[in-house]
Amino acid sequence: MAEPHLPSLTIEGFRGFKKLDLRKLGHVNLLVGKNGVGKSSVLDAVRLYSSHASFETLGALLFERGDPRGPYDPDAFSTLLPLSNTLEPLPLAPPIRVGPIAEPISISVRWTTTTVEPDGTTRVRFHEGVVSPSVDRGIAIVVESPTERIRYAPLVRRNGPWSGEYIDLPQRRPNPTYRFVSSHGLDYAAVGKYWDSITLTEWEDEMHRVLSLFDSRVLKFSLQGEGGSRRVMARLKDLVRPVPLSFLGEGATRFFGIALAMTNCQNGFLLIDEFENGLHYTAQEKLWRFIVRAAKELNVQVFATTHSNDCLEAFSKAANEATDVEGVVSRLVEVDGVLHVAQYDERLIDFVTREMVEIR
Repeated sequence: MAEPHLPSLTIEGFRGFKKLDLRKLGHVNLLVGKNGVGKSSVLDAVRLYSSHASFETLGALLFERGDPRGPYDPDAFSTLLPLSNTLEPLPLAPPIRVGPIAEPISISVRWTTTTVEPDGTTRVRFHEGVVSPSVDRGIAIVVESPTERIRYAPLVRRNGPWSGEYIDLPQRRPNPTYRFVSSHGLDYAAVGKYWDSITLTEWEDEMHRVLSLFDSRVLKFSLQGEGGSRRVMARLKDLVRPVPLSFLGEGATRFFGIALAMTNCQNGFLLIDEFENGLHYTAQEKLWRFIVRAAKELNVQVFATTHSNDCLEAFSKAANEATDVEGVVSRLVEVDGVLHVAQYDERLIDFVTREMVEIR
């Protein structure tokens, strides 16, 4: 199998992280630790990296944390920074850095000044430090790698809300795909969109097989309804009429949503928050086996969070069965206000599963 898209991950100046390094990542990765330690923020950092801080991703991160301001509001940007930085003038705050340890991207709010060249072209300069208020200055969100500027969004406010538009530079690299499954699962619109993308492909057949593994009573299923409100309806053994998939319980919709998202992120990332929600431990093992196999076939790197030992054990079994797909567990522990990381590959996951105390 190809190398993971992210062989390592550094996160600096983002949310609660002053600096966090995950020096070893596998094709499938499980983040374990107590609630509030920052597991979900690691997923958000991967989303930022994968999308190169796209308008849609920045907006989603703000919306999901309950911030009503849009991604073009520089004050809203401050909610992505560690709390210790939020009182700094934003163009002077340290940038967010996420990505491989050797080459992370940075996202910052910077002062800008604009000059018109003799040939009539406009040149925008980005300033690292202070720019005098007497200068005609602007403000922009800037996304850069160590070797190139990827994109920027000049922010404008004229007697109203902030606005802007991303400008993608010619040398910008293509973005990998990511699919994010929240702790609440996929919404109906996402289910419909993802299902339509695999209709009449081998992955449609695979989804039927996978769901029958969850519950052997499932004979077939389809999406019924219109627009973004379509529902998954299933035909069950010994029942004449189809029933909503939720008839089989919360675990069925969770199982289906994660598996469906997996089929939609070829050559990218699958990110799952609180993997175990609604899933019996036996269902978790079946789902992990599917994810590990599909990760290889679709070249997907998987990140999931959990605070359940059942999930850790299920992950361990699936990762050890697949000798050509590398699994890594990263345990996040906060001690006296300092975050520590312990990492284990598949050779040690069995030991971790046996020896680790309850991780809630």
